[in-house]
Amino acid sequence: MQVETKTIVSVPVLNDLDHDVQKLGEVIAQVRSAKCPVLDFKECSFVRPAAVATLGALVQERACLGQEIYCRMGSFQPDVKKVMQQNGFASLFQGDWAMSQGFALPFQRFQPGAVIGDVAEYLADHWLPIAEVPAGQVDDLVSNMCEIVMNGLEHSGCIAGVAACGQYYPNKRVLRLAFVDLGVGIPSNVRNLRPDVAEDKLDGGLIQWAFGEGNSTSSGVGPRGGGLDALRLFTSIRRGALRIHSGGGFAKVEAVRDHFGRMNGHFPGTIVNVVVPC
Repeated sequence: MQVETKTIVSVPVLNDLDHDVQKLGEVIAQVRSAKCPVLDFKECSFVRPAAVATLGALVQERACLGQEIYCRMGSFQPDVKKVMQQNGFASLFQGDWAMSQGFALPFQRFQPGAVIGDVAEYLADHWLPIAEVPAGQVDDLVSNMCEIVMNGLEHSGCIAGVAACGQYYPNKRVLRLAFVDLGVGIPSNVRNLRPDVAEDKLDGGLIQWAFGEGNSTSSGVGPRGGGLDALRLFTSIRRGALRIHSGGGFAKVEAVRDHFGRMNGHFPGTIVNVVVPC
């Protein structure tokens, strides 16, 4: 019987900056190229929700393909171990690592075929009680977060669906929400489905086009929501921030200005980071 050689994949410190997204892309490439990858967290002393959602999406992708992936459970540093227990990432590998109470919002996978009600239920059960979102903002928050997930399920072509995770910071009264798919990415989607607007545009420019009011690659009948333009308006009104990394481009949307550009490196899919003061 042939024994597969395990490939150690070192997970670095992962924040939300451009170079952190580049690191995530490199981790994904290493895992995808290995027959038997093992995640090692000994070099990781800090991890943001977007990284947790990305790694969780990668685990689910391997499962959908019938491929193995392992994690060195003893490699977690204390602070990271605490977060990974709170958000449920650790339980993807070891069932007896029960989720603990805290301000980390649990990892969740929305499979292809999920409906808006599934997303709304997840938000109501896990995110809204922890973050203490003001009553006047609940409907708007839920509507926009549902739109992110449904857009990802419709456009990404990702077999594992859309992964979500988050963290509430009570001292700052800030909610960080992250949604990730490992699909084709916004730039590739626009190039494939709207070649009339993609000519001579780099990835950042294609993401900027996707933010335009009424711009869509949807093949569905009738509108479902306002898409990225509505999400931009939502974060602006709430004085929050929105960051999207997809393919080789990025979007940074804040109250003062929007910035679209080219990222060093490449992310195979789309990360949507939403920061909302609560």
